[in-house]
Amino acid sequence: MKQYMFLINMRYADSLVFYLDVDSTVAGCYVPKLIIQPLLENAVKHGIEPIGEGSITLRCYGKEDKLAIEVEDNGKGMSKYELDRIRDVIDLETRHMDAQRNKRRSIGFQNAARRVQLIYGKEAEVRVYSKEEAGTRITILLPLVFNLDEKGNLNMAGD
Repeated sequence: MKQYMFLINMRYADSLVFYLDVDSTVAGCYVPKLIIQPLLENAVKHGIEPIGEGSITLRCYGKEDKLAIEVEDNGKGMSKYELDRIRDVIDLETRHMDAQRNKRRSIGFQNAARRVQLIYGKEAEVRVYSKEEAGTRITILLPLVFNLDEKGNLNMAGD
């Protein structure tokens, strides 16, 4: 992730600042591929680019028995309608109903949320908070996984 953040920082050198805050107690946790990158891309494209400058913070920390991954920007934010639409995307009950409406929007986010739900099921949560002109925060809560076994299966903390 650091390399990706470095590349984005090079592209937006004068208009974007990245902050990385990883708690050392979760630094060795397993995070499935293509979960964080789409969130960072969305923060840049939909949060920072429309207003021309801002910051993005990636935080990883332990929260009870979960790994919390947060991507927060101080960019454009979302209207209540947009926020409700994004929340529909991550709601298992409505995702299929809204698939056509959301088909061309937030594809990276949809894929990341779907990937999290496929891997972890109800053990994981995806939360979205946003306010117009104040930014957006996406929090993903995953079970603490510190390694994979020899077959590539997840070993949960406490197993």
